Amino acid sequence: MTIYEWVVDNIPDDKLDEAALWIARLDSEEVTKKNHRDFAKWLQSDPINAKAYEELTPVWARLSTLSELKDLVDHEDIIPLFQAKTLTIESTIGARGSAPGWSIKATLCFLIIGFLALIFFEPKPDVYFTVKGEQKTITLSDQSTVTLNTDSLIEVRMTDDIRQLTLLKGEAIFDVSNDARPFNVNTSFGSIHSTHTTFRIADLPSSKKIQVYSGQIEVIPPVAKAILSEYDYKANHVIEGKGFELVAGQVYPEQQAPNLNTKPTWTKGVLVWKQVPLSLAVEEFSRYVEGGFLIASTNLPNVYLSGTIEIGDVKTFIDMLQKQGIQANEYRPGRYILRSKKIQSNGE
Repeated sequence: MTIYEWVVDNIPDDKLDEAALWIARLDSEEVTKKNHRDFAKWLQSDPINAKAYEELTPVWARLSTLSELKDLVDHEDIIPLFQAKTLTIESTIGARGSAPGWSIKATLCFLIIGFLALIFFEPKPDVYFTVKGEQKTITLSDQSTVTLNTDSLIEVRMTDDIRQLTLLKGEAIFDVSNDARPFNVNTSFGSIHSTHTTFRIADLPSSKKIQVYSGQIEVIPPVAKAILSEYDYKANHVIEGKGFELVAGQVYPEQQAPNLNTKPTWTKGVLVWKQVPLSLAVEEFSRYVEGGFLIASTNLPNVYLSGTIEIGDVKTFIDMLQKQGIQANEYRPGRYILRSKKIQSNGE
């Protein structure tokens, strides 16, 4: 039996990640009494938390990185098992009088027919996606191209009047052909309208970004209008060589004018960092690999990374971290906890 066979499949990934972070913190010289109190509250807040901790503790012990917590592995007072409860729903059919009248049934029939008509006669969009670590270029029916970055999803509808796309998640570069029909891309932070241009959109959980490489685009509210007016983009237009990034509600204009020769390095299969904070480097690299990395030590955010790395090259990334004094422990297949090799006690 491998150590990973100890981990059950029915515990959510986010709970296992939280448990791994707590194990790493409690095993660290940085641990404080407050950490222990917060840990106890976390255990009691959800039975699944205790179950996740119970499952990962022996895994960590087998890796010889958690000797101090060995006595807690089978401690029923700290790791209470939970039991599933069965919810019984009593039928209420007929409890409130006679069956519905014919008019209600007829109305329901018409609603069902209308719904089925929408399903069968509404043109379905073409859907394109990439998995983690994959990049893909799609040529649309109008000869425009869309280059999808890792873990991205897009819908495409082409009609006689409009070219309508929706970037549901991820990142893409759009090279729009010369066509009389508008080329619109919907995102979570606004709608981008263009005709014959090349631009990039990143719609990520932590940030939103637009870059225009050639031509110009128009960005429509809700969020975009306030963004663009702050930086005096006339009539909500972003022109060639301009761009902006939205992070946690704050707007940052493009520092380096983007052009066709400065497209993101991921289009060449590499990531290039110049004094990038560890948290951002970890977030970006994790987008391209199954699993990912969690930062456990409180003193690691002050670390910066520089260098070039091939997308998905986990070994080289870990080597890069080790040169910065960072230890990576694999607690599940492809999932790593990052801790400082030189840990000093912070006290209470």
